[in-house]
Amino acid sequence: MSAILDALARLEPGQSLELTAPFEPVPLYDFLGARGFSHETREAEPGVWVILFTPVGSR
Repeated sequence: MSAILDALARLEPGQSLELTAPFEPVPLYDFLGARGFSHETREAEPGVWVILFTPVGSR
């Protein structure tokens, strides 16, 4: 979790963070949503989830 938060803190304006996980990290959506991030999720293949976290207002 600390690596994710560190990466998000280093984002430059207009950047997003792409996270690849072996499961859909649903609790992370609310956690980061409360900190100003939206997300887009897709299952790239069975057991491979790709989530794009973007600061709200940076699209």
